[in-house]
Amino acid sequence: MDFIQNKKSWGYPFWYAILEINEKDFELITSKMTKNEKRQEHAIDTRAKKVGLTDEGKKLIKQAMKSVESMDHVFFESLGDNLSLFNQFLLLLLGQKPLP
Repeated sequence: MDFIQNKKSWGYPFWYAILEINEKDFELITSKMTKNEKRQEHAIDTRAKKVGLTDEGKKLIKQAMKSVESMDHVFFESLGDNLSLFNQFLLLLLGQKPLP
């Protein structure tokens, strides 16, 4: 894919969450994603489609989750002993928990 300049650090561009992807790469990603989905008619409403993953798609999701969790670990380990404090601040920003 053209938007990944360094193949050894292919995940790095995803850290910024905003990527410009050319049409060729977009089509490649789309074709790979739809290859691993299955569509079935809804049992009651035949106008609706039930979308799910194929067995191969489920395997790919498991592999992807391992990669994401590994990247999370590398990214957040730099916080060291401050990880708990960082999590508290995130909760505070979300309005879910005040600091003690």
